[in-house]
Amino acid sequence: MSTKVNDEERKPLVPTTPPKTTIKFCGYCNYSMRNIILSGFGFFLVYCGYYPVQSLVTKIHGQKGFYALGTLYYVYAVSLLFSAAIVRKMGPRASQIFGYLCYLPFMLSNISVELWYYLISAGLLGFGASLVWTGNGTYLIQLSTKENIGTHTGIFYTMYLAGNLVGNAVTSFLLNTVDTSNGLLFFVLTCFALAGCLELLLLGRSDRRLKSQTSEAINGNGANEKSESESNQGSDSIEASPSSNNSIHSPKQQEQFLGGDPKKVNELKSVLLEIKKTFVVLQNVQALLCSPLNMIMGISVGIVFGFLPPMMEKKKIPIVMLVFGLTDSIGCFLNGKLIDKFGIFATALLSIFFEICSSIICFFVSSKNENLFFVIFALFGFGDSGINTLIYPLSYQLFENNVQESLSVFKFIRSLSCASAFLYSNHLSLPANLAILLSLLVLAIICISLLNFKSQKIGKNDKKTNK
Repeated sequence: MSTKVNDEERKPLVPTTPPKTTIKFCGYCNYSMRNIILSGFGFFLVYCGYYPVQSLVTKIHGQKGFYALGTLYYVYAVSLLFSAAIVRKMGPRASQIFGYLCYLPFMLSNISVELWYYLISAGLLGFGASLVWTGNGTYLIQLSTKENIGTHTGIFYTMYLAGNLVGNAVTSFLLNTVDTSNGLLFFVLTCFALAGCLELLLLGRSDRRLKSQTSEAINGNGANEKSESESNQGSDSIEASPSSNNSIHSPKQQEQFLGGDPKKVNELKSVLLEIKKTFVVLQNVQALLCSPLNMIMGISVGIVFGFLPPMMEKKKIPIVMLVFGLTDSIGCFLNGKLIDKFGIFATALLSIFFEICSSIICFFVSSKNENLFFVIFALFGFGDSGINTLIYPLSYQLFENNVQESLSVFKFIRSLSCASAFLYSNHLSLPANLAILLSLLVLAIICISLLNFKSQKIGKNDKKTNK
């Protein structure tokens, strides 16, 4: 293989130079921006339906709602450990569409709750969500560069979280003006989600190749023999390393085990390698330092959507959630700009500050001053937006060669803490729940500071080496 081919195939997942503007959309934006906008609008429609459902289930269905959300996030957490391998096989676009179809049974099951079906459909949603968010992260990062990853993430999250705003506005109208029954309300919200699934069919293919495909060429494993169709599916054909031959005995035994088909052997090795990569990232020091920040996201979601809504009147919940959606959406756009201009560290500290303020105010909330809920949810929205927007830039900057795996790990930690919050928050007092969150916020400040110090030290060493 010539040197020219090797140099070409060694390009990173996210190039350092912006992609060429080759396709116009609405006369002003390039191919990448076009697909980010289409993706954001599809997510907007889905979450117009899903966010109001999630905020109402603990109020309407009581303990069943807590069990369902806990099941959902636990299955989501476990599925994330394997989602990177599935997304590489299906491709990020197909993964998002299929994943969102898994949302629909759970949303419809709220019309008439049968506990066994309710929990199964919640688990199915959790599995689908793992494909959605790993696929979306891969898709967005492949369309971005180091210079615009923050802006792209901010635009996407602004559109997606606007679904919370509009969905709760529609829910508030249906409950307070039309006095809609629960069954009709959940049916209307499910229709929004279905429309979002159909809209995602308009997405184009991401114009970057997955990093795992280029690693084959680097290791000399016959990437030049792969057909164009196999490459477009985002699948791998990785030869066994000496350490991986022991997984299913010798290569000859592997072929016999899988019917003598070498392609099946390579596919199995590819899947096992992707799963192994996820566990390697999970043990990485940088990933561990990011854990408190990701846990904050999960715990705060458990409080915002699980513990606090039952403290309010049913008709007031969508109005308060509307405020949360507004600040969350605006915050994502602003935080995307902040990341590109001031960096991850400053944005993380600002988000933690908002989370601390909202947590402290929660100590003073009661039935006599319910208006404090608007302030609390507004501040939670700003804090949530910052931590949400950070996930893709963190994945790219810390794990450029293992983006899918790092996204799976970050989401795994978030969903595991979120599932735990839904299950324990109902059995603890408000001060106890807030004490857990505040402890994590302090720990997050320490860890993100260590991460920033470590990255600055590496940057200085790189400059000395270049000199």
